[in-house]
This record gives sequence, structure tokens and C-alpha cells, in this order.
Amino acid sequence: MRVRMHDFPGATVRLKRDVEEVAEDHIRLAEMAIGALYTFSEGLCLPLSMEITAAYWDDEFDLPLPSPRPRREHGMLRRRRLPERLYANSRYRNELPTLAEEFDAVTAASFIKGFLSSDDSDEPAVGWEDLAFNATAARLPDDDSRHERSSIRIEVAGHHLDHPIERHAGSDWIYGPIGASILHAPFEFQVQREQGEMVFDVTIYWSTWSPGGPGWADVEKGMAALTEDGWVQD
Repeated sequence: MRVRMHDFPGATVRLKRDVEEVAEDHIRLAEMAIGALYTFSEGLCLPLSMEITAAYWDDEFDLPLPSPRPRREHGMLRRRRLPERLYANSRYRNELPTLAEEFDAVTAASFIKGFLSSDDSDEPAVGWEDLAFNATAARLPDDDSRHERSSIRIEVAGHHLDHPIERHAGSDWIYGPIGASILHAPFEFQVQREQGEMVFDVTIYWSTWSPGGPGWADVEKGMAALTEDGWVQD
């Protein structure tokens, strides 16, 4: 199987969901966003970190206020034990991550709830603007010829590299980013708040899971599950 890493911005799938009826419930919206991530990812990939950007919120118009900014505008949660060489640091200088023994939907929702409630100022309610998941692991499509291998050959910007494979529960998993040579995870996710709706972006950097690849059917399965849950592909 020939594997290639797509250049930025990768292959992107965008879905949207109307949330006008619950727009004032920032915790509920976060739970819906995380639920969408895990619905799409089931059996396909696992998030290993999450970053949140927060803002004071105008609940009447469902929009973030441009100023002032919350005392804690950015935060990060990541799994304590990470695959070897995996890079999962914050995009923001001096932002130290909160570490979790396991990264799952319950842990992520609890982190967001605590993060949003940490502001004790007299400003309006704190809401989240976006959630970003930029370090992930992905399960390679089943292929008996690769089960005993510790790496997979991938083409990156015209060069060929050996990317490490980890074996878990009978499946081969790859992960990223892993430094200067592999700048992106196999999947990256972002959920953004827009007025009255949420936008869920799935970015695919490995050709394994982009249209025409052997894993594309799993991506389509994830999109179908989200559609059944009220999301609409843009």
C-alpha cells in the first residue's frame, strides 16, 4: 500500500449542526462537540490531546466578546503517557498541559467544565470558541502482510520515511505529529462555535484515509453516524 502525507491543509470534511436552542449552555455544547468527535472516531482513531480557546460570551446574540479576554484564554489537556516521539505541546507559549491518565469523552468534558468555571470575575459568562485535537492515533486498515512490522513507509514532501507502528488489541496504530519530519497527525479535528451553530472540521493528512484510500470507507462510516445524529455535511 503506497502511503503519502498530504501537504497542508490536507483533505478536509466539514459538518455543521444547528445549536440555537442550547446556545447558552456552554457545557452542553462542549459535550455535544466531544460526543461528535468520538462518534466519528469509533474504531478509527483516538484523540491524545485537546486545546480550548475561551472568551466572554454574549449569550443574547451567541457571539464571543472581542474584549476583555478571560484570565485563562487557552488551555490544554493531554494523555500523560504518549507514544514514543509524539509531539503534543500547546500552540500557545507558556501554556502547560493538564495531564490525564486516560483521554476519553468523560475526562475531556470534565476538563472543559472546570476550565470554563475557573473565571470568578464580574464579566459575562465564559464560553468556548473552539476545541482543537491536533495529536491523534489512527488504526491502520487490516492488512495481514503488515502485522509483524514495526514501521510503515510514508512519502512526505517527496521523501520517504519509516513511520513507527504500535500494536494494540490485534490492530496496527500510527500516530502523530512526531517532530519536524511529520508535522501533522493522521487526523486533526477542530470544533468551532459560530452564531447558532457548531462547525466540525475533520482534516485528513494520510492518503490511507483520504478519498480513494483503503480507509476512506471508515471515514464515510463516521460521517454517516454524525448525519444520523443531526449533523449536516457542508
